[in-house]
Amino acid sequence: MRRSLTLFFVLAACDQGGAAPPSPPKPPSAPASTPGPAAPAAPAVPGAPGVAGMPTPEQIAQLQQQALQATVGQQQKPAVNWRELMPLLTDELAGWKAKEPAKGETNTAGAVTVSQVERRYEKDGKETTLQIFDTAVMPMLASAFQMARMVSSDGSDHYARSFEIEGHLGWEQWHKGGNAEVTMLVAKRFLVKAEANGLADTKPLTELIAKLGVAKLAELDK
Repeated sequence: MRRSLTLFFVLAACDQGGAAPPSPPKPPSAPASTPGPAAPAAPAVPGAPGVAGMPTPEQIAQLQQQALQATVGQQQKPAVNWRELMPLLTDELAGWKAKEPAKGETNTAGAVTVSQVERRYEKDGKETTLQIFDTAVMPMLASAFQMARMVSSDGSDHYARSFEIEGHLGWEQWHKGGNAEVTMLVAKRFLVKAEANGLADTKPLTELIAKLGVAKLAELDK
């Protein structure tokens, strides 16, 4: 849980700076006499849709810039406290039964607040961890989900595609061997994620998220 929150802090801080994300560093043509520290890799965002065939980097950068410009001058909302998210992780959801108590935390770094709750569930011998994040300052993440609606990938050993629940965009992907992952963005700020192994498709996970109470979660967007 701590690692996921750290990633959100890093990306949120970059977003507030108003600059487009840095391009990946290029390898030097020849070894330098005094090598400096390696450039840090761009932080990954939990649940951000990604698949081969996504639009070009130029198109993505344009969307990111538009998202940043849209937030200039807007008052940023603080993340809701983890205690407000916790009631959504009930003891049973769509046949999935909780294996342990839910966990939650809220962390603040400067003007950025991030909350996360999670709980492990079990159904038919399969396990998943259901997570809810609230960042309230992630316009680029919303742009990624909008962009993902334009693409899909369907193969004999995998699929990846967008979906929608009650008007909220999601992204599901499955790989041969049973690895499945489902992510949904609610009210352009709450990131809901579930993943599991040994599944024939992503349906059990989308059903789990659908029973979470998407409307109640959206109501927390104060």
